[in-house]
Amino acid sequence: MRLSRRDLLRSALAAGVATMFPYQLSAAGALDTAGDYDRYLILVELDGGNDGLNMFTPADTTVYYQRREVRNPDPNSSNGVKLGIPPSKLRQVGSTGHASFDAKIKMNWNLVDGTGSNRLKDLATQGELAVVLGLGMADPSRSHFRGIDIWNTGSISTATLNTGWLQRALSAGDPRPSTIKAEAALLSRPTSNPLVGGNMRVLSMRNAEDFVKQSQGLVDPSLTGTAARQHVLNIQKQVVGARTQFETQFGWVPPIGDGSGRLTTLPTFSGDTGESMFPAGDFGNQCRWAAQLIAGGVGVPVIKIRIGGFDNHSSQYDKHNDLLAQLAHGLTGLRNALQQKGKLTQSLIMTYSEFGRRIEGNNSGGTDHGTAAPHFMIGHSDNLNSGVYGTYPSLGNPAVATWGDPALFQGDFIATMQFHQYLATALNFLGLPHTQFSPATTPIAGLLKE
Repeated sequence: MRLSRRDLLRSALAAGVATMFPYQLSAAGALDTAGDYDRYLILVELDGGNDGLNMFTPADTTVYYQRREVRNPDPNSSNGVKLGIPPSKLRQVGSTGHASFDAKIKMNWNLVDGTGSNRLKDLATQGELAVVLGLGMADPSRSHFRGIDIWNTGSISTATLNTGWLQRALSAGDPRPSTIKAEAALLSRPTSNPLVGGNMRVLSMRNAEDFVKQSQGLVDPSLTGTAARQHVLNIQKQVVGARTQFETQFGWVPPIGDGSGRLTTLPTFSGDTGESMFPAGDFGNQCRWAAQLIAGGVGVPVIKIRIGGFDNHSSQYDKHNDLLAQLAHGLTGLRNALQQKGKLTQSLIMTYSEFGRRIEGNNSGGTDHGTAAPHFMIGHSDNLNSGVYGTYPSLGNPAVATWGDPALFQGDFIATMQFHQYLATALNFLGLPHTQFSPATTPIAGLLKE
């Protein structure tokens, strides 16, 4: 199926974002900030609200096991409402050079145990993993829609913004070089967009080949007519420009007869056979496609991928562990692919989610919407100081009911680090300003190397 001009505009309006937003900057609004457009930020959305407590437990698990009864490792046992990860399934880094890991957290075994690889444990010992604890905000929202809106816009819970945190940072920076054909590529869930607000060229696409095929019906237009018509034609012009770059960069061969056209020089990666590098399924494909865009030198500084399924109000244990295995497998593969092509030094991978989950499970073997949660960044040791940052939030006093515990927020975690600091750290990596946040914030001290 090819996109007509009407289809292009209809999909833009329906999604809340254009397939590409034309980029217009006024010199009056520019700051003296030079973005590093040879760098890439890869956003990983954990859609649904990830249970950070079962991803990274506190190093001292005493209260953890009082809050979450330990799951019997015996798969035949009847313990479907028990959520606590058994002690035998928790992993530590065990490296004297990275003592903050073992002093603060233990890792879910699915983040570590892989075929021929210790996944996140290996990244930690290589100096490439930073875990940030207790990320959240004051007066947090437990609404999926509002929670992800706060993260995407970088607002506070009591205020609403109509622009994304990356949109504001990129608009405030120096104009992008001509090699930048789009500010971002959203490979999944384009309605969750940290560049929302206009003045950004945002590609909503599955992968490069699909984008080229879908846009074959569009031609480079002349920008004449009414203002509304010029706006639509400008979007079309930007799409054609991006498609042309992909065709040139990746060796487009047009269809012959009834056949399908294809890109012939997409980057490939040593060891990418079967599920050895990436997990099967959509998330593994997104990790591969993101690596191809970066390895191919496409001028798109922000790429967003997504893994869904974290909203588990019932029977969470097995489903969540499977998601964590996919997450670790896919991101380790993405890291390895970037390393193979010499792009890891230019890249930073970061996870985020609309909220965490409640400290205690419910009666259906699941968890309900929570507040603060840990997240992590992956990057080259030249850029990142590997370790655990921040303080694990209190799990409260097990002798007191969670809703009556003054150490908790409505029976849940109280954030120990404002999420704005996490976003500011990513902007610092890209060389972009982080003065947009209110209240004023700074990047996480020591996480990135000077």
